[in-house]
Amino acid sequence: MALVSGRTVLYAGVLLAATAGALLVLLAGGRPAARPRPLTPVPAVRSPSVHESAPRLGLPGPGPAPPSSAQAAPESAPSETARPLPRADEPAAEIVRALLPVIARHNRIEQALAEARGGRLDPVDLESRLRELVRDDPLAGTALLEALLAERDQALALKLAQVLGGLLDDPALRAATVRELAAAPARVREVGLLALLGRGEPEVSALLQEAFLHDPPQARATAAFVLNHAPAAGGRRLPVQVLEAARAALRDPLGTPARLREEALGLLGRPGATEEDLWLLEQALLQGPEPTVKGRAFRALIATGVPIGRIRGTLERALRDPALPEAIREAIRATLLAAAQGG
Repeated sequence: MALVSGRTVLYAGVLLAATAGALLVLLAGGRPAARPRPLTPVPAVRSPSVHESAPRLGLPGPGPAPPSSAQAAPESAPSETARPLPRADEPAAEIVRALLPVIARHNRIEQALAEARGGRLDPVDLESRLRELVRDDPLAGTALLEALLAERDQALALKLAQVLGGLLDDPALRAATVRELAAAPARVREVGLLALLGRGEPEVSALLQEAFLHDPPQARATAAFVLNHAPAAGGRRLPVQVLEAARAALRDPLGTPARLREEALGLLGRPGATEEDLWLLEQALLQGPEPTVKGRAFRALIATGVPIGRIRGTLERALRDPALPEAIREAIRATLLAAAQGG
């Protein structure tokens, strides 16, 4: 599913305005008294014509020319520069008609975003409005994706990503989303990856792994978060380079943001963890220092499936840490008690 760029929508609007008068005249059965001479074109970078854009937009191409018919002789010979006005049954008119719902779809989404930016629509109402717009419109996902790629307000981009994520059972839209996010700037990808939350298709996993390996820290943390919430993530061993990148993040606690370390713990906390992985998880639990990191480290240790006897000493030392969150303290006590009772 190809994206409709802002320039294409603007071009379509100009084309629509330019042909509207001619279409009205043709529908009324008349012709204009005189044909205006075209303006001298201003040199500029050439933009693709509507016909050239039609395949990319998934719209009908020019098609065969209509059959010729005898024409009445003109009252006066047209000048060399005069061009006949488009007929209502010509391909250009067909493309304009096909673009009308595309333009309207973009306008409705942009209007909702503009109201949210102006404070007239709160985030909950914005999400509801967007879901209403796409509920009965199978093609609205394309407009949502383009709005997400262009949105600079992260809170609004998050809402767009959440609504878009509900439409990604459509393979074509999912492929377009993966393709566009891969080419987007990292600041856009950081939020856009959340649209892929809960998905485990190979192309989605490949994009998330690449982002975790190569993006800035915050986008890497988002990629790891989505990887950690993929279907059956806890039982899936990741590629070696991804695991090594997670280890590197945990080896440098002072130089790695806490959020990235939390998600790196989740990537290592899976069955098949190596001895080094277990050591890194234990160090994060004991030395933190952030409470959220300590809690994630404990959950990751349990998720490896390692026997409690292997990590008993670490868990008992953690209980002596006055900075350990009370909820984690209670969970460790319950784990040790269950192990002692043979549970």
